[in-house]
Amino acid sequence: MVNIKLLNMTSPSSHSDRTIIYCPEEYIKNKPKIDGAVVYDGDGDGTSAAAIWLMENPGHYVAITNAHSDEKSLVKRLFGMPMSNKSGLRIGVFDICAEENIGSLEELVKSGARIDYIDHHTKISLPNEIRNYSKPDTREVCTSYLTYLAITKDRLNQSELEKAKHLAILGLANDGKVSAINSSFSETPSDILTELKYFGRVLNYANKGQKKLDFIDLLRTFSSSKEVLSCFHTEKIRRVSDMMDNALKELADKIEEIRIGNSIIYLFPHEGNLRELSESSYNLLLNEKFESAPKSNHIGIISLADINRISVRSSNALRIAQILSQLYQQTEVMGRNTGAGFDTPQLIDPSKVKERLENE
Repeated sequence: MVNIKLLNMTSPSSHSDRTIIYCPEEYIKNKPKIDGAVVYDGDGDGTSAAAIWLMENPGHYVAITNAHSDEKSLVKRLFGMPMSNKSGLRIGVFDICAEENIGSLEELVKSGARIDYIDHHTKISLPNEIRNYSKPDTREVCTSYLTYLAITKDRLNQSELEKAKHLAILGLANDGKVSAINSSFSETPSDILTELKYFGRVLNYANKGQKKLDFIDLLRTFSSSKEVLSCFHTEKIRRVSDMMDNALKELADKIEEIRIGNSIIYLFPHEGNLRELSESSYNLLLNEKFESAPKSNHIGIISLADINRISVRSSNALRIAQILSQLYQQTEVMGRNTGAGFDTPQLIDPSKVKERLENE
């Protein structure tokens, strides 16, 4: 928990003199002249990536995000905008699955738009006309970190570079990439790191939990503020962070643990009010367990609605998840070295998981 000191913040609708951000409804109603659009996943990582990119590409933009829903065909929403000519428009696409938007990206290329694309888990090739800053094997990092690496550092002053760095840390924390934070930003003061990690988790909860934030307003706030942490000293953020802290405490009080050697199985409850918690609450708690004991293997068994899930946090998470997935047929393992897991329609038997770990 972080103590949030409330400040008198500039309204999110008051932008810097260089960048103005319109939501789709504002753009459709008023039809202002724009320099382009930013399309991004509405969480801490996608929003931070868009904010970093806008620091190097200031101007007037319409912002399109998934508003906590599916990102399929998100880029296609640009074609519903009253843009008579897309030629020359700057389009930034961040933390959005290319596989589900490739047709719209190709159409934008044909229309003459200039596209920057950055994501950390896209596997397909993109048209050569798209400036693709994504890199293979980047599941250990996130989109905002890749955007931070991609910007031209000599075009920003020292305070802007510090802001971009903090946005990258925020995105890494949103995605639970703690090891990348510790290895890449170890020179950042520990008190600032602690706050950024915490608020990254708050954004993860706000995006995937029951209580949401407006991530277009958040992008406006990031763009208009001189430093990142001040963006979180608001009553709205405090309410969301209190909800997250209370949810995690309630969840932590009811977890059953099974210890097998160097591994710990966590049976996450889901009865009563806890059924209303999202997967992010469970993942946040599992991340905390891993952070407090990084040499152990942490395996969470989660049941949400009709989904049964095993999530692993460990220095060998991907390998452990692949081993456990052998208990189930036709199961695809997703993740990275420190965090991995899989879903299955089958009911997960903790005793079988325990037995499989004992035999390793």
